[in-house]
Amino acid sequence: MSKASTQKLFDAPAENIFKAIIDFDAYADFIPEVKESKVLERGENFALVELTVNFVKEVTYTIKAEWTENKEVWWSLVEGGVFKKNDGRWELESIGSQTQVTYSLDVEFKIFVPGMILKKAVAVSLPSMIDNFKKRVASL
Repeated sequence: MSKASTQKLFDAPAENIFKAIIDFDAYADFIPEVKESKVLERGENFALVELTVNFVKEVTYTIKAEWTENKEVWWSLVEGGVFKKNDGRWELESIGSQTQVTYSLDVEFKIFVPGMILKKAVAVSLPSMIDNFKKRVASL
């Protein structure tokens, strides 16, 4: 099992960040590790999303994302490929015209992934992914 969390201050209102987070179909456009992302079902406060990502090897899995508009988005694994668990959360806290963004992830794999490889992947990919979202929000 691996848990990770990071925080970053975005120079944008929570509404803009929230829109970028729930625009699941666009993930492949601005997150290099995401090869494909498609919404299978969408409701008022949730989406069922299939993602294909390159994490050591190409993996396809499905999550159910739910949200409280402009405040938080959380997800849990529906079907996993190599994942036994893939849960996470985005939390958005408005601070004037800026937003404190907290991203948390908790994953567990069905296959053995050496701890050193997992820690390195998380240490590199998590900040990179947040930076990609920051650039995406700035471009909207």
